[in-house]
Amino acid sequence: GKRPSLPLVYAEAAKQELDISEVGLHSLGDDYATMGNIEDHALLVIKKATFRRLSYAAQEIVTMAWEEDEDALEKSEQLIADIARGAITEESEPFTDALDGYIADLRQKQANRKLGIYPGLRTGYRAVDRMIGGFMPGNMYVIAALTGGGKTFLAINMSLNIARNDKRCLFFSLEMTRNELMQRIVARETLTDQMKLRDGEIDDEELEDLIQNVERIRHYQIEVNTSAYYFQEIKQCIRQAHMKKPLDVVFLDYFQLVQFTQSVKSNMQRAEVLAAMSRELKILAQQLNIPIVILAQVNREVEKRSSKEPQLSDLNESGGMGRDASAVGFIYADDTEEIRMKKEAGEPYPVFFRVAKSRHGSPGTDTLMFKGSYGLITDPAQEM
Repeated sequence: GKRPSLPLVYAEAAKQELDISEVGLHSLGDDYATMGNIEDHALLVIKKATFRRLSYAAQEIVTMAWEEDEDALEKSEQLIADIARGAITEESEPFTDALDGYIADLRQKQANRKLGIYPGLRTGYRAVDRMIGGFMPGNMYVIAALTGGGKTFLAINMSLNIARNDKRCLFFSLEMTRNELMQRIVARETLTDQMKLRDGEIDDEELEDLIQNVERIRHYQIEVNTSAYYFQEIKQCIRQAHMKKPLDVVFLDYFQLVQFTQSVKSNMQRAEVLAAMSRELKILAQQLNIPIVILAQVNREVEKRSSKEPQLSDLNESGGMGRDASAVGFIYADDTEEIRMKKEAGEPYPVFFRVAKSRHGSPGTDTLMFKGSYGLITDPAQEM
């Protein structure tokens, strides 16, 4: 049948909010003579503008629902989220204004630097921060490794380092249960062997000591999500968490496990789907002005080479991710008998963190120490 007309109340309300007659303009000065009245009127204008934007959004949502747009839910959520955040599409600005804005921003950065405040979130690893410039708001980052290479442990260490500075993190894990993830966090913070925690191989005294030790991290602002698998669901969780209280960083472990929704065309190759999701995550980071760090699997082909140093081309099915990311870092270890023996024995061994791409820093390699039984990754030079 014929599409029903949209509720006229939307259009009438929007018109009434927008229409300011000449009489109304002339009377503003008479009706609002005091600063207090001006402030009240300003709040009223903002309130009405919000209602106007809501009316427009409602019309769009009704249209999408009537047309059965497959992305209607996500688009609707984005519309409401933008209104809640007060987001308004900015107009183009003159070059001189953009230049003045940058100089002002640069002056602020200089002042912050003198106070020890940096533009990017500190990861807790000085060499890594120097190579990537820290996790900058509005940017997407990639940490990649082979299976068991330590990317999850590095992300956990970074998130704890960031949370220690009273920052808010959202950590997605698509391959571990909540308790498995917490086991790794507790092992790292209390320096308790993970196998003992897994099997409950601790006596009463050790248990009490452990409970007392984890109290110091109870206040950390880390939200854990181990139930979201679909891409649109993950984006929705990020938006909702950010609306509840602004996030400082998001970690996604790991990218190739994310499931695409039915709205993705069935004739798209997996690499194309991953590239599309990567691009959307980059856009989401820009919209929310937060860094999003995604972990990724490295192609097994690297194991066949004499050099085990991963390259950008080794990002498994995810070349688009390398293009979208502001920085790409690989964590890997030398494939020697000595390293293999230390891994099996749960002893500390050196690993490399190689930044292959960095828009806000310079590529390079740093040597870290991986204490596998605890899930602790440290920087020996920093400890010294």
